[in-house]
Amino acid sequence: MATAAQGIWDVEWLNANSQRRYPLMDSATGVDTGDAMRIPDDFLVDLLWPVQAGTGADPTLFHIYAIDIFGTGVKVTLGYNGAPVGETLIDLATFTLNSTHVVNGLNDFADSVGKLTIGTLDTIRAYAGHFEFDSIGAGLVPTVIRPNLRGVSAIFLQNGQDVSDAIQGDVVFEAGSNFQLNFQRRSGTKVDPHIIVLSAIDGANLNADCACNPAETRQPIITINGIPGDVNNNFNLLGSACVNLAGIANGLQIENPCSEPCCGCQELEVVQQATERLTAQVHSLANLAAKLEAAISTLDSNLAVAGAITR
Repeated sequence: MATAAQGIWDVEWLNANSQRRYPLMDSATGVDTGDAMRIPDDFLVDLLWPVQAGTGADPTLFHIYAIDIFGTGVKVTLGYNGAPVGETLIDLATFTLNSTHVVNGLNDFADSVGKLTIGTLDTIRAYAGHFEFDSIGAGLVPTVIRPNLRGVSAIFLQNGQDVSDAIQGDVVFEAGSNFQLNFQRRSGTKVDPHIIVLSAIDGANLNADCACNPAETRQPIITINGIPGDVNNNFNLLGSACVNLAGIANGLQIENPCSEPCCGCQELEVVQQATERLTAQVHSLANLAAKLEAAISTLDSNLAVAGAITR
């Protein structure tokens, strides 16, 4: 008598899900839009995707948007009505069976942070490349879409065009120098915990201590000849009849008009005329000296000829 083969199936939650299409809908085909691959049952085994309750999102329109398979791992992108809304990257080097990975929100669902549990990568690594899906091929079970009841999911700091990364978790506002933080009081002594008032304070002696080391920095000018400035720390410099003060770029110009030259144009003209006459006389003496030198030379020649005739 032949007996049929029997086996024991492990009915633990994740193991059971690896033998069915969950978290895909029962009606989902698991096949991508290009009919090139089918999502293995043992790849996706659990999913939790929180959505802000105020968005009015239809949980039946969520689906797997894309799966990218490459040499170092796999990227899974969630979608809503044909648009990407979240993604996670599974690193092959650190992957373990039935491990859970954080899904970071995108676009209109940027404040959502979900969790996706991957059973194994062995089967899906038979494929390679980029594969896209719609709600028919990879629609998600509506029960994995949970309402997110948090009021504020993240805080961003913006300075001009620069925007910080999302600040999440416990966030503390801390007052700085000459700044106060208080809850808004709407009426009387009633405090509204939903409104924070930022107040800049002038002259409240809340300036932070200077962190500089005076020994390592240049000392400021405190007094001049032992004389300090006025109540506004101003120090006045006044001129006189022979001292003029004028401000210039990054400095002060001091002039003494009393030390100007004592000779005027008329005196200088007389000196110039005398110099010109002296120059003319020097030229005349030079000419006379040249003529005298020529005469002496001629006389020497005549004497030499006369001496020769006499002999």
